[in-house]
Amino acid sequence: MRRAGGEDGSVFIETMIAAAIVILLLGVMYRSIADSAARHGGLEDRRTAMLIARSQMAAVGQEIPAAPGRYAGFEGNYVWQVEVSPYDAAGGALPLSRVLVTVRRRDQGAGLARLSSVKPTAAG
Repeated sequence: MRRAGGEDGSVFIETMIAAAIVILLLGVMYRSIADSAARHGGLEDRRTAMLIARSQMAAVGQEIPAAPGRYAGFEGNYVWQVEVSPYDAAGGALPLSRVLVTVRRRDQGAGLARLSSVKPTAAG
């Protein structure tokens, strides 16, 4: 049977084209949301790593000796390392140490946070 007006299947084709467009748009939206979630997770990791790095930097001279050496530990899924080395300050009356703190996730090799500072060297 033929429909009046010559619409022999054009409604079906238009419906298929509309469905294809909707599927493409949903795919683009899904990809965008997934990328956004991944970026947010990465930012949260770096923020947590920076908090741990600041905490370890503050611990140098208290729980962590300010004497030259390497000290390491972990907090949750994060591994931290504190490296204390002599710092040569020209004409300085107070002996100083350069302190470098790095933090990374246990399952990743790349560092997420890195802090560097100069602190008084432990007497002793």
